[in-house]
Amino acid sequence: MNRRTFVWTSVAAAAAAGAPTLFARRAEGAQERDAALPPSIRALSSMQSQARPITANERRGRIERARRMMAEHKMDALMLCSGSSLV
Repeated sequence: MNRRTFVWTSVAAAAAAGAPTLFARRAEGAQERDAALPPSIRALSSMQSQARPITANERRGRIERARRMMAEHKMDALMLCSGSSLV
């Protein structure tokens, strides 16, 4: 057994042994966090089912529009970070 295999096996075993506790703590933390939210926020329902992926054509159009706008404003680069909102 080499060092990489040993480390990988050790990490996998430790994760498997601690996973139930970790998930239980996360669930408890989520319940506490939810209880701390204002009632108006807690009353919101998920809109995930209404989300639809964009088409390949729409994606290409967005990229082309971004390129045109960057050229108009003399921008050399654009940085986007992941998240549910790009506001």
